[in-house]
Amino acid sequence: MFKLAAFVAKRATSTTAKRIATRASPIQTIRSPRSIVSVRSIYISNRPTATTCSAIMASSSPPPPTAAETATEAPDTHLAFHHDAKLYKLVTKVVAVIPFSQLEEANRGLFVKNAGAPLPSPPPPAAAAAAAAAANADKGGKNDEDMVDDHHVVVTEATIFHPQGGGQPSDVGVMTASTTGGEAEPELVFDVESVRMDAVQEGRVLHYGRFRQPGTILPVHTAVTQAIDIPKRTLYSRLHTAGHVLGAAVRATCASSIAGFDELKASHFPDAAACEFAGLIAGTWKEEIQKQVDKYIEADLQVVVEWWDEDEFRKRGLERLIPQNVNGKRGGEKLRVVNIVGAEVYPCGGTHVDSTRGCGETKVKKISRSKGQSRVSYTVV
Repeated sequence: MFKLAAFVAKRATSTTAKRIATRASPIQTIRSPRSIVSVRSIYISNRPTATTCSAIMASSSPPPPTAAETATEAPDTHLAFHHDAKLYKLVTKVVAVIPFSQLEEANRGLFVKNAGAPLPSPPPPAAAAAAAAAANADKGGKNDEDMVDDHHVVVTEATIFHPQGGGQPSDVGVMTASTTGGEAEPELVFDVESVRMDAVQEGRVLHYGRFRQPGTILPVHTAVTQAIDIPKRTLYSRLHTAGHVLGAAVRATCASSIAGFDELKASHFPDAAACEFAGLIAGTWKEEIQKQVDKYIEADLQVVVEWWDEDEFRKRGLERLIPQNVNGKRGGEKLRVVNIVGAEVYPCGGTHVDSTRGCGETKVKKISRSKGQSRVSYTVV
């Protein structure tokens, strides 16, 4: 049973609040309406939700909340990139700052290194850490465990950072804030190394990284400026749109000739971009698929983000895309879709170029087959 990455929107109880959702799986699964899981986040009138300070800041009476308690109270993160993929800078506010060692195990497991090995475990107890520091005096008094604990997770009211998910890699970049609020003062910088949707609290985005100034931290409610790595975002957007163009080209050229054809899932990572399909696609289709990809790109088709209810899918003859079982889905919710006008429509929460020509030259690399399925790999030049 295949899963569909569903992106849903709904009006919240306040007069202007709306809900949108995204699924944070590393591989985007598409088109099968059988089983869907949704994750919600909130926005208000195209601006980040105004959080209540009392919910996240300690009062004068009770003791200050722990990092875990503060994190639990944090509201959903507004996904600004859902509405403007070219918003490369954003001023927002800090909701929570959590040392990596204090993250829940499920969230620590979200952040992995190159070969899939988990990031280092939390530092040892204080006594063991002290002994290790003494044993490593020749390292300048800072042992490996101390360096591991330099990592934190920052949660903000809104984000322009796309979390890894839907087949798209995580954005990277920085968050900066003045140390005292004065323009002439030095900036406090947090390097964002990886971004994920929270595995424990629905709708929250976790920005993982390190503060450049050792021993510093961002107080809750501090205004920060987020800035993403623009060349990487542009590449990821090109690859994501190109993946949909490829899926549309395969459907247009050979779907009717392939028994049991369906689109399954896709990866839009630079070194592993590919779309997977049910059914066996012979290698002889490669040339025809490439011609159709070229045709779509040369036509410079518009790529438009839209929000559809079930009636819209039926009206367009796309009932096959209507999800049947969205966990927690409420009446009136809509699916976020990416419409490559004149080609195909995909339920999608990723970032995209404005038109197919923005993908640049897109090459079909290889068609492979295994266990009744086919994988078509591609790259952008």
